[in-house]
Amino acid sequence: MLIALGLRCSMLFVWPQEWKTDPDGYLAHAEQLADGNGFVGPYSGRPTAYRPIGYPLLLVPGKWLGIPDGDWCGLMNVVAGVITVVLTIRLAARIGCSAPSALAAGGLIAADPLLLRYTPMPMTEVISAMLLTAAVCDWTASRSCLSDAGGHSNASGGAMRLIRSGILFGLAALVRPIAIIVIALLTAVEVARQLFRVVRCCRHPARQTAEPSEQVPPSASLRSPALAAVPALLAMCVLSPWMIRNAIQFGRLIPATTHGGYTLALGNNSDFYRDVVQRGGGAWDGAGLDAWQRRMLQQAVDDGVPPGDEPATDDWYYNQAHEAMTRQPGLFLAACGQRWMRFWSTRPELTASVPGVLVTALRVWYGMLWAGILLGTVPAVRSIIRWYVKPRRMESPYLPAWLVVVVVAFLLMHTVYWTNARMRAPLMPILAVLAVAGYESVSRLVCGSRKC
Repeated sequence: MLIALGLRCSMLFVWPQEWKTDPDGYLAHAEQLADGNGFVGPYSGRPTAYRPIGYPLLLVPGKWLGIPDGDWCGLMNVVAGVITVVLTIRLAARIGCSAPSALAAGGLIAADPLLLRYTPMPMTEVISAMLLTAAVCDWTASRSCLSDAGGHSNASGGAMRLIRSGILFGLAALVRPIAIIVIALLTAVEVARQLFRVVRCCRHPARQTAEPSEQVPPSASLRSPALAAVPALLAMCVLSPWMIRNAIQFGRLIPATTHGGYTLALGNNSDFYRDVVQRGGGAWDGAGLDAWQRRMLQQAVDDGVPPGDEPATDDWYYNQAHEAMTRQPGLFLAACGQRWMRFWSTRPELTASVPGVLVTALRVWYGMLWAGILLGTVPAVRSIIRWYVKPRRMESPYLPAWLVVVVVAFLLMHTVYWTNARMRAPLMPILAVLAVAGYESVSRLVCGSRKC
């Protein structure tokens, strides 16, 4: 914990002016909230849903207390970073990792370059990582609630974790909407798993194991799938004030933001395909990006999109992206592949200003991490397949498999939307736990073969 605290505090001294950049305008939005103007655009003064409201709300207390923005952002991110390390250790322990492996996972997050880099900045990466890790931690712990749906003594504790995970997913979605996709996919997989289990046991009661903990009592037949959906329902309850506010302001249901169309079009347009995809990748910035942005603004006006109408502009950008993807399907598929490469990149996009030694160190760091993730993913996927194809085995789900589902949720979104290495920052604790679980599984196999 001291290492995590020290490294994060040092980032505030290395980049003391980073908070002034405010690249996503969160400080400007928080200023409007603190002044009592509501969640409005800092320049337009009109109600907005272009950014999620969660992070600006966290910035408001600092403004009310008169704490300088840089100090408040730094304090929030340092505290959130240290808590994330603790949660990472707890998550690793809950999925069955040994104490040394759990501490190793915490160490990886304590020194993670991405999370350290965004500590001094007024951005959502660090807070989102904390909330997502806490939600996934409670989700994995709550599996006991579903497996003990027949009325065992520890079911109540699992139910509380189930409720808490739903609330945490809702809070995480208010900070970064990717959490909506994560909880939706986790819920879909778990509901399908529980329904499959119930149907299988009803059709083949003789195939159930003799273990009472793995049998499905008749009273639990419908209860387990229903419990599996509780976190998603609670997450929607947490999001409901935001959705109701958006429905009142914009006349439509907006569970996330009005920013999605732009981010989809940003990575799917003829200029991007020409300047980046056809050249084999790389960063897209400077004159090319500026020219595209200016042209899009003018084209939207020419197409009759009312200026300042966020939902209409969002829809227009979605249509532009869809046209680009259907008009150039080959380049779209190539762009999807490049987005995966950018998501898993082991080096910063702008390496000219970064020392070569540091670039090499980053490649080695993330290369070893990705290797561990592959080692952890294989047995996780294998356990899911084995659970479905071998009806005689009523084994519990291999807990790291849930971490794989979280990773898949991120990949589903960032396969088509604008992507770079920053987008994986909230996922880093999950990846660290999956990596140490992979290395530990290999060490157990080696140790077992040698009878250590």
